[in-house]
Amino acid sequence: MSLLPRFLKALGALLLAHACYSAQEHSSLSRSSVIDHGPSSAPHASPSGSPASSSAPITATSNASLPADIVVETLVSVLIICIGLVLGSPALRPISWRVWAGSLENKTRKNGQRADGVDDAAGKAPMFNPFATLDSRVGFWDIRAKRKEFDDWARQSGTTGKT
Repeated sequence: MSLLPRFLKALGALLLAHACYSAQEHSSLSRSSVIDHGPSSAPHASPSGSPASSSAPITATSNASLPADIVVETLVSVLIICIGLVLGSPALRPISWRVWAGSLENKTRKNGQRADGVDDAAGKAPMFNPFATLDSRVGFWDIRAKRKEFDDWARQSGTTGKT
């Protein structure tokens, strides 16, 4: 893995941790300000200074949203992490088995080694295709052709397959 993807992932993680810390600090500061100023400045307070029993209870949460700089920092850090992950990922393999097996054979020919691991510096050993069975297998079995082959075999043998 090269240095750039590692750096981007580390930078993105650092920015994301800072954004999370900033969001937690903002939340705790806004919560403490609601608790500190809560009952005395309640809009439905009774004349004695205590909250009225009919008003909703004051909770420790605030409806204030996160500042825009924290939101932007979070989004930028996630974007940087994604870019680092994409740049650091290995190359995608072809979807087709035939293409992938061919590229595997070509790669092993260049290295002077067969695909099954046998060293072939002289280039005389046949190349091994690890997916040859997938390429040569029968897709569907033709039952009518097999029945005809059996009937032909049975006639040549002198026995009939039908009783």
